[in-house]
Amino acid sequence: MPETHHSSTQDVSSKRLLFFFNHIRYAKDLRGSYLVSDIDSETYEDRSQALSRNILETRMQLPARKFTQVDQLLEIPGISSVTLGELQNFLGQSAAELFKQDMYKQVILSNFECAYQKITFEERALFEATTGDRTALSEAVAAHLVLESIGPLSEVEIRRQIRHSYVDAYTQGHLGSFALALWFYTFALDNWFSFEQVRESTEKYLDVHPLSSDTQTLYLFKGFDNKLLVSGGRTVPDLPVIVNHDEMTVAIWTCLLKD
Repeated sequence: MPETHHSSTQDVSSKRLLFFFNHIRYAKDLRGSYLVSDIDSETYEDRSQALSRNILETRMQLPARKFTQVDQLLEIPGISSVTLGELQNFLGQSAAELFKQDMYKQVILSNFECAYQKITFEERALFEATTGDRTALSEAVAAHLVLESIGPLSEVEIRRQIRHSYVDAYTQGHLGSFALALWFYTFALDNWFSFEQVRESTEKYLDVHPLSSDTQTLYLFKGFDNKLLVSGGRTVPDLPVIVNHDEMTVAIWTCLLKD
């Protein structure tokens, strides 16, 4: 099993930062970036238009027509080192953590316990070998989960269910966002959120997060009984496992609804 390793967030956050500024085309692309606050709706559009224009004009003056160094971003009128630092700190968080924050902010309430366990790889070769082989990935997930088991019977059952689960794989984030949203939506048909509402968050996570170039793959271990991992409320079958290729991480999600 790979060692849990807290890798430096500088490279990841810098890569996300450059990706974000290189993909700005219009004012709408700034939404959710914290660069422009929408508290004052009367001036929000004007400030967004001005900043997006400044970003585009600065970028087009560069030799490669794109930002290649973080320092180049300070040449954009309206971007200060303080603002850039705050945005980079935000981007230093894992994609899983950003998704969890977004879910609690936009979709679910406190009676919904949503959590993830993360396996972080130190070496690219080991990451690719593990996540590129379905059996190896299943073994890594099972090995990690048994660390949280409550007894020997749970360990045996966790391994059995992981090894015998049918696995749905979604290599396209857009399609995966529907599958993950459906998993959340089936917790209760009388949800306080709509399917489209939760899918907006899952699509940011898996496909088009405005601040991330991360490529992610969703694996659903079909039929897995989550009561082996969490208790005290309602669970639904299937175990979502998300492979992040930029971060070299595997996020294992569990959720519990306390009515």
